[in-house]
Amino acid sequence: MRGLLALLALCCACARIEAPAASVLRLLQVRPENPQGVYLDEELVLHFSAPLASESATTRSVRVVDEAGRAARGRLRIEGAVLRFEPEPVLGRDLDDGGFRPGVGYTLHLLGFPAPDGLRSSSGAPLERSFSLPFRTVARDGSSALFRPRPEERPRPLRYVPAPGVDLRYLISRYDSIHLDCDLPLDPATLPEEAFELLDPDGRRVPLRVRLLENERQAAVRPRPARARTSGEAASWEREPRAALVELAPRQPLSPGRHALRLMPQYASFQLRALRPSLCALPPPAILVPRVREARPADTSGRSVWDRALAAVSIVVVERGVEGPRNLVLEEFLDTRLRSPVAVEGADGTAAWRGDGRVTIRLPAAVGDGRAGDVHLAAARPERDLHAVRLEVPPEAVVELPAEPGLVVWRAQGALRIRGAVTRRSGGGEALLPQTTTTLSAWLEQLASTRANWTVLVAGGDLVVEGRLDTSTPLLLVAGGMIRIGGTVVAGSADHLFRLGEGGGIGFLATVPEHVLVDEPSANPLATTLVWAVRSGGIPQREAVAEWISASASGSSSEAVKRPSPSLGTLRANGSWRLRWYAVDGGGGGRSDPRFLDPPGPARFEVELTVHPGGIWNPPFIDRVEASFDAKR
Repeated sequence: MRGLLALLALCCACARIEAPAASVLRLLQVRPENPQGVYLDEELVLHFSAPLASESATTRSVRVVDEAGRAARGRLRIEGAVLRFEPEPVLGRDLDDGGFRPGVGYTLHLLGFPAPDGLRSSSGAPLERSFSLPFRTVARDGSSALFRPRPEERPRPLRYVPAPGVDLRYLISRYDSIHLDCDLPLDPATLPEEAFELLDPDGRRVPLRVRLLENERQAAVRPRPARARTSGEAASWEREPRAALVELAPRQPLSPGRHALRLMPQYASFQLRALRPSLCALPPPAILVPRVREARPADTSGRSVWDRALAAVSIVVVERGVEGPRNLVLEEFLDTRLRSPVAVEGADGTAAWRGDGRVTIRLPAAVGDGRAGDVHLAAARPERDLHAVRLEVPPEAVVELPAEPGLVVWRAQGALRIRGAVTRRSGGGEALLPQTTTTLSAWLEQLASTRANWTVLVAGGDLVVEGRLDTSTPLLLVAGGMIRIGGTVVAGSADHLFRLGEGGGIGFLATVPEHVLVDEPSANPLATTLVWAVRSGGIPQREAVAEWISASASGSSSEAVKRPSPSLGTLRANGSWRLRWYAVDGGGGGRSDPRFLDPPGPARFEVELTVHPGGIWNPPFIDRVEASFDAKR
């Protein structure tokens, strides 16, 4: 531990300004003590010489970032003189969706004196200096455990939630999932879909999608998760504490009747194996080789949590569910099949619906500060680095970009629309791309410092080209919303056109730079309120609607949250979301509830996300939309 604190002091010994000799906050201890083997579920614990001011612990004063500069997802918690960073739990079988990823280097940055917005004690004393603590998570090579061992605890076996009745019947509807919980966190890699067998009343196997909805460090009584696919009574979920929650989601509507759930003792997985190389120059052929594995759901310490008593419970599927409707529409944004590609009129950009479980905003940090405000370009401007809120080239306008070699960047926090013509004649340029992973912001700084001859357009909303964009240099198009090409885009040569962001257009072929990551800002850079939105396709897709019965949605706080002061950020979202319903077959405006649509019938919904200036960058999101209806007979 002494060696670790000495390393921290050495990292900051070059500071030119000394902290005041008296009344300073000191860092006394850091855990874990082994920075080269941090578990995926291990919290970082920092002990200080005095109680901390909770408002000083922001995403600027306490940062955990990986080698590419991406922030580790987690929660900050202050307990007097102790600061804890708890990484987000691992839920996916690939183990890459948690706060920490396996075999990755991270750095914990603490901002101290002389920064005015650094950590400080509850009495106002600043942290004596800034610290940087590098560490690396355990590798996924089988040489050591990936999760923190908990030998003092014994897991309770998996059980159904809500609990079955005294008659050992677990009642669900045709569109519900099966839920199992445990009082200790589980190892997601031990929950393969192939190991769980659900048999319908005719003895046929029903394919399941297995995922962890919760995987917390400690058991607690928790409400029903918004993502849980169930029509059961919400109050029945709050009777017993749980740490982990497993969802077994049928990939097709269930048939009414009695079902049985079992765990396969063994299951087969397949992997490619290359045959012996031949004498010819062709690569050796490969074949799929089956590998038999044992099915053993386990906690993070490797102890089995499966109980054979689960098979004694009958899963009874009823036509209308426990209290739910006959027909349920549920969208959890785990894929993009329902997403409409049509732009929403009046929005600055398309909200990010990327199949990761939520609709939110992906704002590139490179959008700039918007100092030029709304810009309508009818002629050339002298700036080589233009920072706009919204940027538009109107029809019939012809704008010439600077001809002198070097980097030219147009930045727009909202939409960037080219309806006229934008050209640049500055000779050619080499499309030299990074060979190691870097962020977009860092790469743009590198291009500027080396005077590379590039043209870059960055939009926080949609980047729309309806006219003509023609440059003789390499060209990079970046959008936090969608790239929408309806006109013509030409770069220096066929392989000099690049994009970062979703979208495209007919005949638009652009390369995605392999080692460039779009980084998001830590502080909210918006100069004015902006709106992102996205629509769904028509729902339902099969049933005819006689009447909509109910609708609900969940996400971040639906109310805008203001900053406590101009100098301090906030850990809550400073924006809001709104869900609107529209009739597919009728006109009229949007409704907050599909029951008010006239005439009743197939509908689509629209997610609108609004962000105001100020605070940290913590955009609103929505992660579940549910509606029920009665079908025409």
